[in-house]
Amino acid sequence: MNDVAVMEIDKNQSIKQSNNLTVARYRLTKREQKIIIAICSQLKKNADEFETVRIKVIDMADFCQINCTDKYTAVKTAINKLMSRTLQIPKDDGGWYLTHWLQTAEYFPNGIIEYCVDNRLKPELLKLRDAYLDTPAAPLMEFRRDYSARLYFILKKMVKVGDFVYNLDFFRDRFQLGKTYQKFSNIKNGVIEPAIKELNDKADIHINHEYIKEGRTYTKIHFIVTEKAIKKIKPVSKYPVKREELDDESQAMLLRLINPDRWDLTEDVARKMIKKHGLERIEKNIQYAYQYRNGKENLGGWLVSCIQRDEAGNQEERAAIKRNEEDQAKKKAAERLESRGNVINSAEEKTAESEMEPLKEEISKFILDKILKSVLDKEPISALCQMELERHGLTVAEVMDGKL
Repeated sequence: MNDVAVMEIDKNQSIKQSNNLTVARYRLTKREQKIIIAICSQLKKNADEFETVRIKVIDMADFCQINCTDKYTAVKTAINKLMSRTLQIPKDDGGWYLTHWLQTAEYFPNGIIEYCVDNRLKPELLKLRDAYLDTPAAPLMEFRRDYSARLYFILKKMVKVGDFVYNLDFFRDRFQLGKTYQKFSNIKNGVIEPAIKELNDKADIHINHEYIKEGRTYTKIHFIVTEKAIKKIKPVSKYPVKREELDDESQAMLLRLINPDRWDLTEDVARKMIKKHGLERIEKNIQYAYQYRNGKENLGGWLVSCIQRDEAGNQEERAAIKRNEEDQAKKKAAERLESRGNVINSAEEKTAESEMEPLKEEISKFILDKILKSVLDKEPISALCQMELERHGLTVAEVMDGKL
């Protein structure tokens, strides 16, 4: 045994890993995952190389909350398995590379374990400047479900996006799930739902989700992920700050928002929503949030998300755009129809006019004969003949002079 010092585990360290490692393709048991989290959290993150590390097995077991009878055997077995576990990591250029978690590992009879992380993981764990996830390691040790930590890493890195969709095949691939989980009900009830429930209970993020169906099969998950408010314990004051008095409408809205049987917001959050967003926006988003509440475990968090994003307003805007597009489409269709009708009418009028010319000549000749006969017979000229003369701007005298 050489002179490498035994390191004490610092439980306040975080795990810092690249986004590519977060979405890498690998499978670990729950115990192996916790040990990897512990190992990565203790790295010197600004170092150029991975150092060989020695840790007491009992310290590793306690940090990872391995509560079995033989902790030594449990840790040794997990480390041994990690030596053979591979992971496939995507690269920014669209390719990927395959490597191991550990490069070396050794167990000593005095309860010390020595290891060194595989060199290929340096770009994923050391000197990270951008595109990385950094989160405290200790809270992750509370997870009891097999896939909670993996799902947490993926959703935590997306928390700034907030609203996004993942294909179920993404999780099947990244978690290396077997054929059993090709069935929707199995991946939903065996992987996704238990993990999300545990994360909502224990993690620093809150997850709303719904499954999206394509055809007759559910293929995607729509996530809305928000960071939970950090609860700070305020010292008790003899002179507490007096809350601002609300008008009747605002007070009624406050009571609706804090109602434990519906939205169950804290009074401070409810007041903040009222002050920042106003009653009209809140009312519309209450209607929206209630309409789309199915599958939402935390209705209060869902409502706050809707208000902040103004989902109701966005829905109205989308509807207005759609109505405008439909109106424009109808207008263009009417214009095309009118244009086509004008062309047809014009053609019909020309045709009718050309067909009427011979008939007009016959009518004029007939009327002329009637006028001449009336003049010769010294009879009154009929009203029809008078109208025909006026149409041509003539008089009886002019007719007799041969102008018609």
